[in-house]
Amino acid sequence: MVFFRYAPLEIICWSIITCRKIYLMDLRSESSCARCPFKSKAAAVLSEEELYMLGKACVEVSVNRGDAFFRQGTPSGHVVYLKEGLARIHKKGPRNRDQILKIACSGTYLGIQTILGDVVNQYSASALTRAVACYIRVREFRWLIQKNGDFANELIDYICREELSHFNRLVSHWQKQLTGRLAETLLYFAEEIFRAREYPMLLTRQELASMVGGTRESVSRAMKEFVDSGIIGMNKKEIRILKPELIKKLANSG
Repeated sequence: MVFFRYAPLEIICWSIITCRKIYLMDLRSESSCARCPFKSKAAAVLSEEELYMLGKACVEVSVNRGDAFFRQGTPSGHVVYLKEGLARIHKKGPRNRDQILKIACSGTYLGIQTILGDVVNQYSASALTRAVACYIRVREFRWLIQKNGDFANELIDYICREELSHFNRLVSHWQKQLTGRLAETLLYFAEEIFRAREYPMLLTRQELASMVGGTRESVSRAMKEFVDSGIIGMNKKEIRILKPELIKKLANSG
């Protein structure tokens, strides 16, 4: 107190600036979020201090295939950021049947709809592959939304894209036949999930049927027809898109 009372103004300013620089250096050395190469577009707009706070409110977890990130009907205390791997988003309906809603890739926030609109998870999220996820406390996540407009804007953009994608899937489900929905799903894996014409089939026949809205038997028959027609090649572990133009035509026409 004595120093700041009698020291010249330029010394006081120099001390404040120096202390801030040391503080920011400390943030850079401690905050794993600031150094993370897998940051989301939303996290990338945060300041050093905000990234430091995010890091303090976050814990990184490795998840095995089949394990749940969270379950439908449980209290929501965290937003989950899928850092690496794939996840399936699924929800049980009135008949207790599990419906796969979508496949989430790395760079996706899981459970964000719940923390903004409810306090209980409205769906489940499970690891489709071995994954790495960051669990972020809801309190700090909501604080960042309130305090940083750019962060909030990026999240709104993300939620809007998800909403439009949901609308498209809903229209496809009701207006396309099973072959069209199946072709669309196989193309979705090739173009959006793996970005390759040959990819591992991570879903069982029952899970694939759940995703396209059919029975296990009907999906198996449709897959066989695709193979017999030379549209796809398939073994127990992989699928190859052999005629991309034809499968796109099926997916679009329904």
